[in-house]
Amino acid sequence: MQDKPVFFGAVAAALAASLCCILPLTAGILGASAVAVGLAFEQFRLWFGLGALGLLAVGFGAAYRGKAKDSCCAVEGGKAKAAVGKKLLWTFAIIVALLLTFPYYVGFIF
Repeated sequence: MQDKPVFFGAVAAALAASLCCILPLTAGILGASAVAVGLAFEQFRLWFGLGALGLLAVGFGAAYRGKAKDSCCAVEGGKAKAAVGKKLLWTFAIIVALLLTFPYYVGFIF
């Protein structure tokens, strides 16, 4: 599937957007002092989040746009591959949503 880089890019951008909150938390758990590194990512959280949502939008557009009936590039098992791709897309969308909202629910966890 050609859209896999878009899916993984969206998750990577969401992970980068939540680094400002995840790094200090993991640093505290591991006993390391990486709080400054996590705080350095705080100023870019909005841009990483917008990048993640933009990549997800590209992924949803590619997964749900209509295909031509007489496509010259039709492959066998295309519907099965499309179904797997949509499941993968929704899985990554949930992961991105959890990572982007991490700063808001971390207080309830710890």
